[in-house]
Amino acid sequence: MYTYRIFFDAIILMSIIVLPWWAALIIAIYATFRFPNFFEVIIFAFVFDSLYGFGVAHITQETPIMEIVRTFVFTVAVIPLFVLVELIKPYLRFY
Repeated sequence: MYTYRIFFDAIILMSIIVLPWWAALIIAIYATFRFPNFFEVIIFAFVFDSLYGFGVAHITQETPIMEIVRTFVFTVAVIPLFVLVELIKPYLRFY
């Protein structure tokens, strides 16, 4: 089981580098459904935002929280998605 998990970790990391963002997201969602407590998806979202995230223009005065949200958009989107998937898993038949 752990071999498959490490295999999916490598696939997600390669998909972040090579594939478009939506393909990496689909693979990450599948891995989150496939493995219990797949916390690596949050780390991969942070890696994705660190590589391809855009910096916040300091034209407007914003709170520091909004600057973080705008800089790490993918990470902020993946965290609630991860929580939602973990809450839904027990009610699914195929899991």
